[in-house]
Amino acid sequence: MLAGVALGLAQLACRPLNNDANFILFSFIRSLIRGNGLIYPSAIGPVTTYPLGALLVAVFGSDGDHLILGTWIVCALASAVGALALSTLTGRRWLAVGSYVLLSALSPSPVVLVMLALTLAGIVAARLDRWLWAGVLLGLAILTEPSAIFPAVLLVLLSLRQQGTFWRYALPVVIIPLVGLSTLELTLQMRFGAQPIPIVSIVPSIISVTLPALALWSLARNWAILQENPVRAILVSWSAFEALIALLHGTWPGFVIIPGALVLALSLPARYPVVLAVAFDLILNMALPANQNVATEHSIGEWIAANTPAQSTLATVNIGALAYYAQRPVIDLSGKLQITPFDKDFFLRTAPDTIVLDESPSIVWAGFKTTYSRQYSVGGLAVYRRVVNFTPLLPVLRTDQPFAGNLGRSDLRLEAFAVASSANPGDLIRVRLDWQLAYTPTHEIAIALSLRDSTGKVVAQSLDKLPTGAWHLGSISTYHALVLPGNTPEEALTLKLSVAYSNGDLGSQDIATLMVVKPPAP
Repeated sequence: MLAGVALGLAQLACRPLNNDANFILFSFIRSLIRGNGLIYPSAIGPVTTYPLGALLVAVFGSDGDHLILGTWIVCALASAVGALALSTLTGRRWLAVGSYVLLSALSPSPVVLVMLALTLAGIVAARLDRWLWAGVLLGLAILTEPSAIFPAVLLVLLSLRQQGTFWRYALPVVIIPLVGLSTLELTLQMRFGAQPIPIVSIVPSIISVTLPALALWSLARNWAILQENPVRAILVSWSAFEALIALLHGTWPGFVIIPGALVLALSLPARYPVVLAVAFDLILNMALPANQNVATEHSIGEWIAANTPAQSTLATVNIGALAYYAQRPVIDLSGKLQITPFDKDFFLRTAPDTIVLDESPSIVWAGFKTTYSRQYSVGGLAVYRRVVNFTPLLPVLRTDQPFAGNLGRSDLRLEAFAVASSANPGDLIRVRLDWQLAYTPTHEIAIALSLRDSTGKVVAQSLDKLPTGAWHLGSISTYHALVLPGNTPEEALTLKLSVAYSNGDLGSQDIATLMVVKPPAP
């Protein structure tokens, strides 16, 4: 109860529970409760997450207020368990409990705090020679968030030092996450197809400076702290490993570094440095809140939900609160869940119905201004909606057509292409060409596409000159667009492809037939 109250007060003072990572978790949970499985609402393919933390919060429902309440309850209980376990490991009970609970406000993430509670409880069980329980708890921790793998492996090494403990620990710590994740993967594959579903973990970073510095100073003063206590050494090694990974990625570390830092800091004879370090880190995070744009993202998300069709796609870097309130299939531009390059081919490759950008965006695709319209803006973000119909990149047709002029070589081969079989006047016709290159070109390659009627007259055409940097050995896809005039009559058009290299003709080929169909009158 004390830990829960303290955590609640700290979270109200420092960091709100509605941080970006939690809203991403909420999107997973809402999809699960709606019967779609534990997936993020992605427009470019399903992606799932480690299930235990999501399942605990899902008990409270899918409504935003209920989820925030459930997140608070889960965080409070997990923080209390983690604090109790850490106090057992350090021997400084009230100082350890108070410091850990207050620092939990740096990362009010149910996923992280549940994983830490299970891990710390498992380490306590190992210290008490309850190796079966240690394996069960560490297995559940891995099923919550994969950072627990590192201490689980270190405990395997520790179990080898005691006769008869290895299998009691190793079996549950391996079987529980293996069975849990395999069941999740199999369930989703049965629903979405045979392709493996990526499993991701979203862990918010924290800004903690003083406590890690105090821990390093403590370690420098007394290296024997770790030599005399292998359990503490596991926590410190874990924190150091997570800090190193974050440093290599150029980001702030997650809350996982806190237990190891506290173990070292609490080994100091004086209490005041620890109290001051905790207070300073809390004040630092008050000055730098986790997500300053939650209100803005909430407003934009609700506008999108009210003004766009339910199945329209949304491209945004704000995959947390904004995407949660928008309730639309998301194209992730942040790279946190899926990698989607925001390059010159992005719009032709993904054709988002709606995109959220800065108010003065830098767009490399020349067609953006004529195909998207700015319709809403607030807080430095703007919503753009597509005002031109893009034809789908379907069906995909296989071919095997070399483009080599009279050289009789196979340096450049067209293996497949994707283009719609029908279109309406005024549509933007998207074309994807799938190539196979045997050698990297030393000059630009010009790709010309044209739509011709039955008399051979050109109805629409495009010319893209791709520099050498746009090509590489092996398979590569290029994207092209043709604008069908609004006065095009209903008829069958032939799509012709021509390729030139260093002003030399490599050949032409009729590759598809497209039927122009006028839409029904409103």
